[in-house]
Amino acid sequence: LNIMKFSKEQIDNLRVDIEKRLSQKRFYHTLGVEKMATKIGKKYMVDKLDKLSVAALLHDVSKEYSEAEIFSLAKKHNIAFTDEDLASPQLWHSITAAAAIKEEFPELCDADILSAVVNHTVGSPDMSIFDEIILLSDYIEEGRKYQNCVEVRESFFHELSNADTQNKK
Repeated sequence: LNIMKFSKEQIDNLRVDIEKRLSQKRFYHTLGVEKMATKIGKKYMVDKLDKLSVAALLHDVSKEYSEAEIFSLAKKHNIAFTDEDLASPQLWHSITAAAAIKEEFPELCDADILSAVVNHTVGSPDMSIFDEIILLSDYIEEGRKYQNCVEVRESFFHELSNADTQNKK
């Protein structure tokens, strides 16, 4: 049973720490993911809003690492990259993020958070709702202006609104 809880102070401190580690653009994206994850979480996982915030804030923790840092972290933690992984450098950060969290934020190591961070780019067949919220939030956060992201965001909230209307009848 995973009942780890995080205080507002821990989350605020993490936000400050993450801001120092990321470029301004990546930090604003991260805040957008956190905002979206808590918005969706209020509907589906109100008991885990704190963990959704932490997972969102950490989801790109190794995104701006250099190639050397990524491979050093992978080697240190016995993480093997497949040929498919190696062909997609934009996904490397999700493969190494859990290891980065274990090293740099051991107090935040939680199974839900680590799983969501690993699965936030391409997902996996056995994702939890928690994982799905982080993956979706990363894709549809309000700073994403790509047409597909905008359409999915609009569609998601339209369907959510329709479901709410149906449930009230």
